[in-house]
Amino acid sequence: MRLLVGDVLPAAPLADPGSLIDVGSGNGSPGLVLALLRADLSATLLEPRLRRWAFLREASRAAGRPELDVRRERHDRYAGPPAARRARR
Repeated sequence: MRLLVGDVLPAAPLADPGSLIDVGSGNGSPGLVLALLRADLSATLLEPRLRRWAFLREASRAAGRPELDVRRERHDRYAGPPAARRARR
């Protein structure tokens, strides 16, 4: 838990509501973790490796967030909508 979630917890309140894209999601940190902590975030997880992609799909389903967009593709092939831009403060 400390390895996957510990470093993401302080960032969770800083993310603006909307969409995020996690490139090379691997074990799900930070994209999956942020999406699970924040129901107001719509996440797209990009992971080209088969086993990691399958893990992310199952983890999002098991965690009750099957609507998360888990894609088996590289970032340079992603043609989907961009993530929300953070407003300058």
